[in-house]
Amino acid sequence: MADRSFWSTLRIFRYSLVLILFPFVHYSGFLATDADKADALQLANTFHAQMTHGDSDGIYDDADKAFQNAVSRDHHDAYLASIASHWGTPLDCTPSNIGVRFGFGSKMMSAECSTRFSNGYTALEKFRWKKTDNVYHLYYYAFHSK
Repeated sequence: MADRSFWSTLRIFRYSLVLILFPFVHYSGFLATDADKADALQLANTFHAQMTHGDSDGIYDDADKAFQNAVSRDHHDAYLASIASHWGTPLDCTPSNIGVRFGFGSKMMSAECSTRFSNGYTALEKFRWKKTDNVYHLYYYAFHSK
């Protein structure tokens, strides 16, 4: 009888542990507050304003160190220049799929933006930002044509 109780307790503990650790391993939309959604829109708008003004150095310099280690400045500059030459400047962004993930001492936020560009095209942009010292820094950026 004690053996059965032990296995039941272990099973409950295992499921509880999964529920507790879920926010640490996956971006969860249900954890995103209204403030997170507003932050995501503001961060995307700031990124787009810097793109519009050709400030790729400002984007790169403010990015998270992991981003800078993964992407060279030359590659980053060429990527944004290619977007600007083919797509134009970003006009507006409709954010979706906003999620947050908590780490030990950090917070990550992900978002997708359906963005209209001045050359008449719409693209899907994927962002991730890492919050360090109460400030979000770009951690990941991807651009996909629609």
